Amino acid sequence: MSAVAVDPARSDDHGERVEVSADSIEVRGAGETIEAAGNVEIRRREAVFGADSVEFDRSRRTLRARGSVYLRDPRYRLQASGLEMDLADETGTILDADVFIKDGNLSLSGSRVEKSAGQTFAVEDGRLTTCLCEGETPPQREG
Repeated sequence: MSAVAVDPARSDDHGERVEVSADSIEVRGAGETIEAAGNVEIRRREAVFGADSVEFDRSRRTLRARGSVYLRDPRYRLQASGLEMDLADETGTILDADVFIKDGNLSLSGSRVEKSAGQTFAVEDGRLTTCLCEGETPPQREG
């Protein structure tokens, strides 16, 4: 298991510490690109992001994740098979997605979810609900 702490001065817009752990981690291009594979876990504040493999390009602020993608955060939860995001404008594509947003009890799922600026989503082959029946938990994909 490898681990790397991303330099807080370069980690994000707020200078917060980001920790990456994985079976293997490769840092290329003077630290501009981080590739991690096998049991990848990225921690930032209270959020934990994980996948089978992740590529993060610091200069472009893009993130690509494949296989067993998840995000656990006090505000929302995500499970997917793949994800590509532009972190600068928070836009991207999520494949085979299950998303739960605590504020409003919003659950959405779809084979492909396009996230636009703000809280705008386009969902293919999916469903959306704000209804949580008593005793039920938000939908989750097994596996």
